[in-house]
Amino acid sequence: MRQEKYTADEQGDQEKLAVNKIAERFNDAEIPYKIRKVELLETVGLPIPKTEYFKKTETQLLKDRIIKKLQLHDYPLIIRVACIPDKFSMPFFYLEKEMNDEKINKIIEKIHALFESDSSIKYLILQEATPAEKTKDKISGRISFEKGEMSPIQEVLDIYKGARSTGILNNIDVNDPNFHTFIKKAGEYLKPMKKLAKDSSIKEEEIREIYNFLNLYREKIETIIDIITKSKNKSANDMTISLEFSCRDGKIVFSDIDF
Repeated sequence: MRQEKYTADEQGDQEKLAVNKIAERFNDAEIPYKIRKVELLETVGLPIPKTEYFKKTETQLLKDRIIKKLQLHDYPLIIRVACIPDKFSMPFFYLEKEMNDEKINKIIEKIHALFESDSSIKYLILQEATPAEKTKDKISGRISFEKGEMSPIQEVLDIYKGARSTGILNNIDVNDPNFHTFIKKAGEYLKPMKKLAKDSSIKEEEIREIYNFLNLYREKIETIIDIITKSKNKSANDMTISLEFSCRDGKIVFSDIDF
């Protein structure tokens, strides 16, 4: 029994050291904030879009990679910029499957122009994107956690169906029938704030699927909360932490963290 207890304690110490190490990297200001957040999602084992990073000096390598990916795969791509310090509302570029070299070159030219006008851009992030024709089936979501004992609402889940980007959640019409909010009060289950609108394209089975995914990854989400609070030397009771995700074709991917 003593040996088992020792092994369990040792394992707990190793997990604590791992969390502290990840938290230390998450605070590394030499890495763009956007990249640190994507890396954190991936490190704890949450599914993310297929992602590659390129330095601003590697635009030719980026172009070659884009051409190869569009030739080999049936999904479009998106290019985001990563800045130091971090900036909101930065441009992004979709690369559609049917784009020819001329159109790709025009996007690369626009990226070079961005470099000239904004020296804070350090990296480019290349990710798998949602095909335009499948936008109507995509559900964008954000789940927020507020763990303070005095907080009457401890979790909020927002979902929207029919947008290509989860950015839709930053500027949403709450009366849109395709937008739905769920809340979890202390000691209760997650419940919808109102009935699903009759003209909503969201289906009950899709909501259950999202619930199942979030429950499946609950432990990994808790690990992210632990890492972020450690990186900021705060208690989870003093922070509101949100994760963005999207669901399509029976799969979920996590895309961003906010706090």
